[in-house]
Amino acid sequence: QVTVTGIVTSPRAGPHSAYYVQFGISGTKVVQVVDGLTDLMAGMEIEVTGTIDSLDGEFVLSNSVAALLSEDNPLPEPVKLTSTEQWSVDSDLAGSRITLENVSLVDASEWPVSPLSDEDSVIVVMVKGNLEKLSGPFAIYIAAGSELDGTIVPEGAFNITGVLDISGEQVKLIPFIISDKDVATANEENLDI
Repeated sequence: QVTVTGIVTSPRAGPHSAYYVQFGISGTKVVQVVDGLTDLMAGMEIEVTGTIDSLDGEFVLSNSVAALLSEDNPLPEPVKLTSTEQWSVDSDLAGSRITLENVSLVDASEWPVSPLSDEDSVIVVMVKGNLEKLSGPFAIYIAAGSELDGTIVPEGAFNITGVLDISGEQVKLIPFIISDKDVATANEENLDI
């Protein structure tokens, strides 16, 4: 059994009723909250005790018990990715809020302008950027029912924030709220997207 204290950074996500909890710059996925507070909300500070387990190749806390410490906390400040090492299966930022800056869509038709119909479905949107002068692509998972599901296609360069999720060999960013997407600001180092 392991106990961590942190801020819930997501609403319930995916078919496993998972939540992401961040403590410092590290984070973890919490699945199967079986006792205590079971309906977690972003911004809650919780203490969660669970078993370290593996789900789809990712370490998670399962069979968890959560206790509320406080509510309405600001979400942790996201880490701006600056290297490809941070976007890898060995990243220390797994489960943490991160931002990809100055990215653009590889194929704008992939963006979910109409809400996804199945509540457990996700759509993968590929973006390209200028991380260490490499173009990506980077996988963005937009879940049905998230605030980004059924929104206008971003045009040009934009910034996207979410939780860095690593499942097996897959690295992806999962944004949850509408403010996770915003227009990119000019940055001389990152203009050649």
